[in-house]
Amino acid sequence: MITTQKITEGDIIKALQKGDVAFFQAHQIDGDYRIVNPEFDGDTLFLSSLADSNSELYLYFLEQGANLFSPNSLGENALHSIAFSKDSQRLKHILKANLSCIEMLNNTAISGETPLHYSILFENMGYFDALIELGAEVNCTDNEGCSPLHLACMIKLDDEKDNLHIVKTLLERGANPLLKTKLGNYPLALAINNDLYRVAKLLWEYQIANKDISLKDS
Repeated sequence: MITTQKITEGDIIKALQKGDVAFFQAHQIDGDYRIVNPEFDGDTLFLSSLADSNSELYLYFLEQGANLFSPNSLGENALHSIAFSKDSQRLKHILKANLSCIEMLNNTAISGETPLHYSILFENMGYFDALIELGAEVNCTDNEGCSPLHLACMIKLDDEKDNLHIVKTLLERGANPLLKTKLGNYPLALAINNDLYRVAKLLWEYQIANKDISLKDS
């Protein structure tokens, strides 16, 4: 980082939140600057701006050659960050900048969650579809044994049609409904417990129609 005057991290954070490209140009601060403030979980400026739905600053950092593969202190990479933004189009910009970023598709955060997990957790439907099309692993489980299918049965979205879409898509891509969490919960049980009755019906009918499915299929 090169600068001609004394600035503080507080100044940098303010400029980040304002999306002030001129500030970063003037002080020659690049997207790889790692924010010390613990509230940012070790994000670089690039990761933080990428996760902010109100910011386009990440595009500037992309142009400046930001490191796209550097995770934060939670182990979240650029593909995790996009989930926070609710803007699935950001994935196209990342892959255009470096197609090798697809190698992070199934990388896990410290919690064991992949970008696909995050797309469901943060209700980013367009991003979920995009990750599925790229070939995201559907039977990956986090540290609690939760697969994306478990999350889709655990989180009641505003419209149950979205839960149905996620569950149907995951099943079509080979998600195993017989996987249990570390607490012993099946997706079907979670759907019932969360009053997702149409999802529960879909899972029940799928399991009846696919009686030969087993844990070995995951």
